Amino acid sequence: MKLVLNEVNQIYKEYIGKKTVQLRKIKDDERVPISNAQLMTRRLEVWNSNEEIKNSYFNYSFDTGDSIIKYSDIEIVIDLDSQYLRNVTSRSPRNKNNGSLLLSENIDEANAIYEELKKQPDVIVFDKRDKRKLKNLNRWLKKEEVKTDPLFRVIARERSLLNDYTDFIFSEGKKEFNYDRMMGIFLASDKGILPEMRTLCFCNLECRSAINGGDNIDARGYLIGVDLEALSAKDKIFPRMYKSHVRSFTKEDLDAFDNATNQLEKILNPELLNPILDLREKL
Repeated sequence: MKLVLNEVNQIYKEYIGKKTVQLRKIKDDERVPISNAQLMTRRLEVWNSNEEIKNSYFNYSFDTGDSIIKYSDIEIVIDLDSQYLRNVTSRSPRNKNNGSLLLSENIDEANAIYEELKKQPDVIVFDKRDKRKLKNLNRWLKKEEVKTDPLFRVIARERSLLNDYTDFIFSEGKKEFNYDRMMGIFLASDKGILPEMRTLCFCNLECRSAINGGDNIDARGYLIGVDLEALSAKDKIFPRMYKSHVRSFTKEDLDAFDNATNQLEKILNPELLNPILDLREKL
């Protein structure tokens, strides 16, 4: 099935197939893999779109450009918009037993890359010994648990976006599937001697919009390549505005609007206010 991801401009493009191959195609097309935060935003934007667009985003799970790195039992690392993932090829080293990416097959070189990677601004390190921060891993969560979860806050990047998406997806999950708990973060139980990287896959609504960090990098997946230049141009003309950010007008709001326009009519040519008054009739 061909996905429909755009209203007009081709900002978003589907890539379906073996993940390493699709990641290379995204780079060759001068696009970047969609992030979890961008996918949250996009799902909020398209809920009231036509059925084809809405179903494309909510009925499918998408691997993203954000990655998770696990190393022994000490650390979990989230690499947002991972440059390593963007440069992956079919020849990139991997653990053939579990399908994870390796930074290198040489222990010393892998450790050096890993330590350097942790210094990057979009890389966040979680100490696995801090049970308070990682207490929600590998289980379904209540709505308020998602909103305060340290990993989800990193993945969403903006607290307001996480709150809006969580409220929205829990509401829809309850209506569609009677879910009370959703949006867990599930990781593979890798305990290798080398740092192991995987994509963070953002699941569909039926799968409770979970974050899956345990997939095989060579498996078939759905990815979205983003034209960042076109997206930036769109955002300048149409700033992000999705339903949960829009407050309904109250009678008090409309009364205040009418009072203000009545005062303006006393000092301005009334004809100048006609477009505003026409808009008022639609509210």
